[in-house]
Amino acid sequence: MLRRSRRLRVTAAALAFAGVVIGCSGTESGTTRTTGPPGQGDTSSGIASGADRGDEGSTAPDDAEVPATGPPGTAPRPRPEPLEFTEGRRKLVEADVPDLAAKAYLNASVRVAEDHPGCVIPPAVLVAFGRQESNHGRVAEWDETGRSRTILRGYANTGSDTDKGELDGDTEADWAVGAMQFIPTTWKAYAQDGDGDGKAEPGNFFDSALSSAWHICDLVGGFPAPSVVSSAWSQYDATLKATEAAYKERKRLWQHRWDQYIFYSFSLLASPDDTGLQAGVRQWQNPGPEPQWSPPGIPPGASQLILAAERYYGPAGETRDDYVERIAGGFRAIAIATGDLPYGPSDKVRLING
Repeated sequence: MLRRSRRLRVTAAALAFAGVVIGCSGTESGTTRTTGPPGQGDTSSGIASGADRGDEGSTAPDDAEVPATGPPGTAPRPRPEPLEFTEGRRKLVEADVPDLAAKAYLNASVRVAEDHPGCVIPPAVLVAFGRQESNHGRVAEWDETGRSRTILRGYANTGSDTDKGELDGDTEADWAVGAMQFIPTTWKAYAQDGDGDGKAEPGNFFDSALSSAWHICDLVGGFPAPSVVSSAWSQYDATLKATEAAYKERKRLWQHRWDQYIFYSFSLLASPDDTGLQAGVRQWQNPGPEPQWSPPGIPPGASQLILAAERYYGPAGETRDDYVERIAGGFRAIAIATGDLPYGPSDKVRLING
């Protein structure tokens, strides 16, 4: 979120074709970097890239290990649990979302709606971002309280240090951290306590997911139901396909007319008394300006998701092309797989001992 990148911003219209995306991871857990820059990582796990967040190279020591669960001797914390194995949770797990991530996304969707009236962030939106940012946390190990055992951070630092290493463990540079990949400055602006333990920590999946929901609300507001967005997107695909076909035909006809116009016009200059060429010039007039491509507008919901991805990643004009495309593809995939997931008070986590 608000990460720096040297990549160019992708045009929204080009993203309407986004489908199911499989790529490489962009996060590292603890001291072991799981992948390199996009295109160089291990794609066998289906981890999507998500943390190309800044200047290449890090000033962090290669052997630095920063615990994410507190210093030795810290008393075990209560374990967050949903009240029941809900239908929404079951559908997410069946769609290959890890149970911890499923609980965190559902809990966040419920809580943000309660705390942020009028802003609906369906679980499918958080699933799309969580898959892209950390493959739903699969690049880290998590304890039973929903906290990563080591700091989960992006493969590239995002600039000079702003938190004195408090969140990312590096006193010389900032890093995107946690399952939803917050940089320290953005975390401080949107940090939320997702499991009711009185703390907001980026290494806590419940906190990170709820903070992400709040951040997305602030960026673009609430969303329609996933089925509405998915249906509109499918209709847009069909419209785009028809529009492209019509444009190509107009371009083909214009090119033919232009070629005839040029041929007869220049030929007549060489043989001004040729009646056949004179007739050709009268028939093949200048066809005018070349047709220009004008894509149809992206429907509401889909355009909102694209804008959210662009703004979530970083400053305008610096979003990596494949990042936004994969967010869009991830959303469409989970919306197709799970439909409009039911979620409600039963999906809120509660703290239990033992």
